[in-house]
Parts: sequence; structure tokens; C-alpha cells
Amino acid sequence: MQPVEDKQVFPRSEHLKSSLAIKEVMDANQSVYSYPIKCYYDLPEQSGRVSVQLAVTVPKKRFHHAVDRNRLKRLMREGYRLEKHQLLVPEGKCCRLCWIFVAKEMASFAEVREAASSVFQKINLALETQRNEKTV
Repeated sequence: MQPVEDKQVFPRSEHLKSSLAIKEVMDANQSVYSYPIKCYYDLPEQSGRVSVQLAVTVPKKRFHHAVDRNRLKRLMREGYRLEKHQLLVPEGKCCRLCWIFVAKEMASFAEVREAASSVFQKINLALETQRNEKTV
């Protein structure tokens, strides 16, 4: 397993924008949860140079004002950018993530960053158990 690059950046190449790719991630039925973030993930074969891609969503049903949704999306992207070094992606794979904000009230940056860290730890644990099951 290789760690994600150490640079704390979130370039456009890491943005998951394709609606088909996002649907594939949701249909993969692999998810972890750390309040206030629910993370769906998928591990297809690596097609490009990017090892991780992320999509961020905040439901309009819970946050009616666009400024609130945009703020939460900025917080989640920043939490991802600062904590992505924890994620260990298997060699030759690409990790596609879709984060959904599930809380009903506005969260602080500390809560979002802690949730991002916890999400990456849980994904690493799930990947480790999958790898151990394949070797047995």
C-alpha cells in the first residue's frame, strides 16, 4: 500500500465530477460513517496518474441556503486536503470517494477535520481486512 502524496493540495485532477463515476461509487455499496460525514468509496483499477478522487455533497433538503451548503463543502474539502495523507491506497488502484454531509446543523471545522481523519482510518482498516481475507 502506498500513502497518498504528502503535498497538502487538492488539485482539479482529484475532483470527482463525472455523474457516472459518482453513481458507480454509490452503487459499490462500500461505505464508512463518521459523524457528520458518510463516505462511499470504490477501488477501481488506476486509469490515470491520480490515486484518489473526491466528490463532496451537502443536501439541499437540510440546508436551504446556498451559502450554508457552500461553507460546509469548503470545510469538507479542507478537512480532506489536510488529512488525505493518512489514506493508504493499494498499488495499482484508484480510490474514489463520495462524502455526504449528514448532520442537521452546521458543524465546526474541528468536527469536520476529526471526522475526515476518522473516515480515512476506517477505510484503511476496511482495506486491510479485505486484503487479509484475500490472502487466507
